[in-house]
Amino acid sequence: MTTLLIIWGSNAIWILDLDDSVLTMQALHRSTRVWNGPEDPCILTIRRNSSALHRLVPLDERIVGYLEEAGFYGTTRISFIGIDWHLITALVERWRPETHTFHFPVGEMTITLQNVQITLGLPVDGLPIIGCVEQDYDALCLTLLGFPFPENNKTGGRIQIRQLSRWFPNLPNNAGDVEMQRYARAYILQLLGGTLFADKSNNLVHITYLQFLEDFEAAGKYSWGSATLAHQYRQLCLAADIDGAEIAGPVILLQLWAWDMLPFLAPIMGNVLRNDIIPNEDLFPPPPFGHRWRHALETTGTSMHVLTKYREMIDMQTPDEVIWEPYPETVIRDLPVYCSSGRAI
Repeated sequence: MTTLLIIWGSNAIWILDLDDSVLTMQALHRSTRVWNGPEDPCILTIRRNSSALHRLVPLDERIVGYLEEAGFYGTTRISFIGIDWHLITALVERWRPETHTFHFPVGEMTITLQNVQITLGLPVDGLPIIGCVEQDYDALCLTLLGFPFPENNKTGGRIQIRQLSRWFPNLPNNAGDVEMQRYARAYILQLLGGTLFADKSNNLVHITYLQFLEDFEAAGKYSWGSATLAHQYRQLCLAADIDGAEIAGPVILLQLWAWDMLPFLAPIMGNVLRNDIIPNEDLFPPPPFGHRWRHALETTGTSMHVLTKYREMIDMQTPDEVIWEPYPETVIRDLPVYCSSGRAI
């Protein structure tokens, strides 16, 4: 059955011909409540714990080599960027689980592996993240972190991110190789559980990820970017449900993708760059493309954190408001190798 949907903005009326043989889940999509009213769905709650990107103790430069080897260095250079809950909500309202794309007035768009690698610097060409969930968690923790898995702190094989912060508050000046490696693993676990693979617990990370972090060189051969993108897709699908109230996953990827591709939704980038992650970071390898959003952001001339305004702006979107090729050769050639090593796929 085909129906007509009329969406009106301040200067135009969009008449969309809906083919429900394709959009089979419309009745259960949160946009149904937006269109039908009068009860508007709530602003989605963002579930993340960015302790690894926004710590009181800056990233110790002695573990940078391990982060590079394992494939996570680029993401740490993004640092902490606040999430606009209203923007994320407006994007989820346009996400279709049937197609895994955003449906905009100009057509369908989605986040790709290229966006993941260039924006966050994660490897996208490598082994799948596949392993056994059932592990000897005590042995894993004791061997790879130096601490036993606390009996009063584990929930289904997961550990509190706060516990990791307490175990590894800072790295001693006289730390040896084993201690530095354990510190790096704890840092990566916080990054995985709090940002890349964040779930709705908001403060737990599965200890089974340690099985991929025993050897840092081997860890760098996994496609962490592919797993991150798959997790983003899944969280978007869950949040798009008519009763969805929250979203987890790498929402920083979603926000930076929107700012890069849809500049009419982005804040104005200032001239001052925040340096809050690594002291003397200019001495280290260059950051990924998403690092540029660490500039001070000017929002006085841009409507931010207003869901109704975002909906109107998206409704009135025109093709010239989309950056169809955000990464031309002039951009890619200035990025580090880890941002383009997966171009073959």
